[in-house]
Amino acid sequence: MLFIFATVSGFWHGRFSCGPLIMAGRYLSAALFVVIACVGLRSGISTVQDVSYAKSSSHWPSVMGTVTRSEMGRRTKLTGRPPEYIAHIRYRYRVEGDTYEAKRIGFNTGVQARNSVGLKRLLTRYPESAVVRVFYDPKNPASSVLEPGPIETVLLRICGSVLFVFVGIMASLTLLKPRQKPTNHGLTGSDFKNPARV
Repeated sequence: MLFIFATVSGFWHGRFSCGPLIMAGRYLSAALFVVIACVGLRSGISTVQDVSYAKSSSHWPSVMGTVTRSEMGRRTKLTGRPPEYIAHIRYRYRVEGDTYEAKRIGFNTGVQARNSVGLKRLLTRYPESAVVRVFYDPKNPASSVLEPGPIETVLLRICGSVLFVFVGIMASLTLLKPRQKPTNHGLTGSDFKNPARV
């Protein structure tokens, strides 16, 4: 909603750019687009970090663990909207004598969906009390996954971040660009009163 409002506001004030109130609106719109650009930049940086971390999980050491919880849940955010299903899966494992409990399945595996079919298959794959192989971060054993590997949707996420940054910067520059005052090409007030003299 913020993106749509800023876009409409920006083009509106860019077209009708006169008067103190309109100028204030232009600056406000420019500020909103700067925020959008910052959000896109932050998202892009976060995506790069997540991709690097997910890729490294392919080389993490592993231990055997046990699934301690595997059940389906559901919740309704708004009245009249379809429910959202959640696969509650937790597993416990030990690393060098310390016990850890985690719930992340994989960097590409979602545990929330509006359709329960895929989540039921996930629960079938990891039933309660099942023995599973757990891959953990050697620098932080509390961070682990059952399905290691890189993020598959990285291209889509990066494109979205780039789009936000591009739109935010270009719209801000356009709004903050000084507007040239219209000129009368040398015509005076008397010329307008007597067109025949032109």
